[in-house]
Amino acid sequence: MSLTNSSDEEPLKDSAGNFLTRKLNRERHGVGQKSIKRAVEKYGGNIEQQYDKETCLFHTSILF
Repeated sequence: MSLTNSSDEEPLKDSAGNFLTRKLNRERHGVGQKSIKRAVEKYGGNIEQQYDKETCLFHTSILF
């Protein structure tokens, strides 16, 4: 599965390299990314995420 999303700003990352939400109420946002990552890993898949500064596109690839 491949997903692409536009973003004018480069995504924030934590010290472990995980992407963080820019929304104000962080306790209620960003949960989806973590849930997807856990599910992919649980079923032996691989998730790759990257941001392309030139095209301002955020890419997510999930492989099983």
